[in-house]
Amino acid sequence: MLRMATCLGLFPPAPAGKTFQLNHRSPSLFSSPKPHITPSRKSRYGIQSSKFGSFLDLKPESKPELLDFDLSWFDPADRPRCFDVIIIGTGPAGLRLAEQVSGYGIKVCCVDPSPLSMWPNNYGVWVDEFESLGFVDCLDKTWPMACVHIDDDRTKYLDRPYGRVGRKELKTKLLENCASNGVRFHKAKVLNMEHKEFESSIVCDDGIELKASLVVDASGFANTFTEYDKPRNHGYQIAHGILAEVDCHPFDLDKMVLMDWRDSHMGNEPYLRANNSKIPTFLYVMPFDSNLVFLEETSLVSRPMLSYMEVKNRMVARLRHLGIRVKNVIENEKCVIPMGGPLPKIPQSVMAIGGISGVVHPSTGYTVARTMALAPIVADAIVECLGSTRMIRGRPLHHRVWNGLWPLERRCTREFYSFGMETLLKLDLNGTRRFFDAFFDLDPYYWQGFLSSRPIRLPEPPSPTMGVPEIFENGAYNVIRRAVVIGNGFPGSENQSLGLVHALGLADNYVLYRVTRPSGGINEWLHCLPVSLHKILYYIIRRIYSYSRLIVSRGKEIAPLPSENGGSVGLSSILEADSKQIVNMARESYEKDGPLLVVASGRDTISIASSIKRLASEKVFLVQIQHPRSDLSRFDLVVTPHHDYYALTPQAQEQIPRFIRKWITPHEPPDQHVVLTVGALHQIDFAALRSAASTWHDEFAPLPKPLLVVNIGGPTCRCRYGSDLAQQLSAFLTNVLVSCGSVRISFSNRTPKKVSNIIIKELANNPKVYIWDGEEPNPYMGHLAWADAFVVTADSVSMISEACSTGKPVYVMGSERCTWKLADFHKSLRERGVVRSFTGSEDISESWSYPPLNDTAEVARRVHDVLAERGLRVRP
Repeated sequence: MLRMATCLGLFPPAPAGKTFQLNHRSPSLFSSPKPHITPSRKSRYGIQSSKFGSFLDLKPESKPELLDFDLSWFDPADRPRCFDVIIIGTGPAGLRLAEQVSGYGIKVCCVDPSPLSMWPNNYGVWVDEFESLGFVDCLDKTWPMACVHIDDDRTKYLDRPYGRVGRKELKTKLLENCASNGVRFHKAKVLNMEHKEFESSIVCDDGIELKASLVVDASGFANTFTEYDKPRNHGYQIAHGILAEVDCHPFDLDKMVLMDWRDSHMGNEPYLRANNSKIPTFLYVMPFDSNLVFLEETSLVSRPMLSYMEVKNRMVARLRHLGIRVKNVIENEKCVIPMGGPLPKIPQSVMAIGGISGVVHPSTGYTVARTMALAPIVADAIVECLGSTRMIRGRPLHHRVWNGLWPLERRCTREFYSFGMETLLKLDLNGTRRFFDAFFDLDPYYWQGFLSSRPIRLPEPPSPTMGVPEIFENGAYNVIRRAVVIGNGFPGSENQSLGLVHALGLADNYVLYRVTRPSGGINEWLHCLPVSLHKILYYIIRRIYSYSRLIVSRGKEIAPLPSENGGSVGLSSILEADSKQIVNMARESYEKDGPLLVVASGRDTISIASSIKRLASEKVFLVQIQHPRSDLSRFDLVVTPHHDYYALTPQAQEQIPRFIRKWITPHEPPDQHVVLTVGALHQIDFAALRSAASTWHDEFAPLPKPLLVVNIGGPTCRCRYGSDLAQQLSAFLTNVLVSCGSVRISFSNRTPKKVSNIIIKELANNPKVYIWDGEEPNPYMGHLAWADAFVVTADSVSMISEACSTGKPVYVMGSERCTWKLADFHKSLRERGVVRSFTGSEDISESWSYPPLNDTAEVARRVHDVLAERGLRVRP
């Protein structure tokens, strides 16, 4: 006991606080029991035979352990041998991703030569990181603080709890979650992999071939499946560690030693000391009790890799100096971690996660907590493509998943940390000590963020009202924080503006104004006029007839003028658009909130939107959706579909009589003001679909699959139809019912009664068919989220665009009846492989895929780019 007390008393106690430095001069902790003889050059890497050095000859007591767990094994007799996702490897990365993806109903198979084997390496993590992930119950030991020994005189105490991962507890927890989610396991080694356009296959050493929409490589560094397109100039962290039973040790039981950079143990080892001064190693210690400790000698990073024997020799010298006699080695490990270097080729046909994917911290080697945190992000990207809301495969799938793991910001963060690694590679022992001495003197926010791979942001500058220099963001005048939406009362048109505002991140900070027209009676004949002229004429008519109820030709009655706040349409929160009012708001709030984003859509909004820009040009950024037909310079950006320029094509010119061509707009090709889209903007994105999938889960999840959703609009001047199309659609739907599990039919408010009546008469009594009765709640979003395929009538660009944003099969009914630019729209979709004509001969159970239409996000990116060119940016 006296000897143990002496050992434990050699390290001074830590004062209270966050990060501390203790400057002390102490004698050498342990004097060598015998004079150390300098080895000859020939034997300088030999181990001195003594009671302190003999631990290298001890064999580990623990044997490889298999978990006693009942897995759901893949049955080779199963047909077909096809999954949504195959994950190669059952380490922490593979099992965590399998757990997350399978939780959304995705079919997952994990392939590993020994799925139930225990993981060999010890994993240390910061407690707060595992706590935030919900895995704090998987830590088998925690220490309330950590310490870093810079040299014999300086020690840093870090007030941040540290823990060792209970490998058995963590693996068991992940396996339990995988099992409850239906994950299959196959005990085999993957030998080969082949990729096709929409499917990948693997061949295992037992001859089994498995197929999936996506293969994920989680097998670690030593594989050939993940491709690199740049030289792999990694740095390497190498370590030798032992979990040992010892007579005693000098470490405080309430502190783990994160780094011990002292080299006093090499006083009698000149060759080791010389090499260590160039490429230093440190001791990493987890003391469990007075006689049980994990010790690891580590080279933080080197290139080329430091010799493993060199690392072990340094550890022998260190333990001898500390007077630690190893009685038994319970576990030992050799740890080699490639760090930094290039990322894998992005994208590629095989996805990767874990060490091979580049997620290892380039400066520290931390991997586990980071991988556990990133797996749900990768899972979200996979679910977005393969889940119940979409079916996106092939290159679009690979692109989304890889960029989900490595978006631009995360790549930039990694580059910053890689710069840190390159700096450490250039430092000798003294430089390394100075680096960490300064590093742990930083505010904990910075050093903790760096060690945890979190993006480190500078503190937000005070607001401009506090007199801050405009070096921050160039002042408030260059930041857009709010938007005004000007609508025309038509849902399809206003939905485009709202979709763009949402995509720009201003969904919670906009005001909707509406340009309204008088309606009813003679007003139906005046809709071709500009809205301002229409209102003037209507005002004159009402004055002439003293606001009486005038019966005009054909017995139609003039409807009352809508109220100022739009109350006639039941939207009391929507304001009547007034250019002067909006301009005054832009001017009055400019000093505080910066420029105003104005988004308008539809012909009726053009005059008022352009007036706002003319009256407050420097304080407003104006986006006009749908082509204004003339003078594009009135707007900062014009967003319009490709088919709005159909009039300029040779085919269109042939259809237009020469004497009226000058009246057909547009007259000129798109200029720099114009952003072209394929279809209509909208509010449908992954988050909206995922929310709808959850909201409508109880109603749609039990339905037999595949679910075919039929959306029926109404005839327009460019797509005329009636009872004939209804009869044809009913016949086609009857033909495909055999390949459908369920059919859901919805009508829009434009659908003629004669059309809906025919559909109801022909299909309402079929047990597979449900026809929405028009009562709230409207299942439209639920249909988009849960459908396996769509049939949409050709008249509505908005409905087709929204269906095509899901990536699921879309069949169009009646496109052959479309004329002019609407016909051009359908032609462009077919050429892109986004839609197919509905013929009634389809097998709805056969899925097909395409890159989903993503016009709203693309336009939002273009808006950001144009704003950046002008020194502006959107900040919600």
